[in-house]
Amino acid sequence: MKPSEIQMKRARFFDAIAHRRRQMLSDILLAKGHSGYSFEQLRQKSGLSASTLSFHLRKMDQGGFLIRRQQGKYTWISIEINHLRTEVLAYLNDCSKLMTAVGPAENKPRIMSVR
Repeated sequence: MKPSEIQMKRARFFDAIAHRRRQMLSDILLAKGHSGYSFEQLRQKSGLSASTLSFHLRKMDQGGFLIRRQQGKYTWISIEINHLRTEVLAYLNDCSKLMTAVGPAENKPRIMSVR
């Protein structure tokens, strides 16, 4: 069985936020809001090298929630919070539907004892 297009899209999305440095960058950008930071400002704020920052921004671009705006010679980078919210809520909604389809007995958490 192959993953569906939705599963592939979600995998790219979660991969885009699943690294500690991308979490840090997301936090920095979300705190700044829509105005965002220039690449150099973000590099200074994050303490990452230019090549490391570029790598992680490319990964975040693949997740579809990064916004880049050209203003003069600078590119301003910010996060589309609505896209983040939509993707996470859609995933949780689908999980909820799957768990409901299984039924309450199978949904109970299983406690495993270690002896």
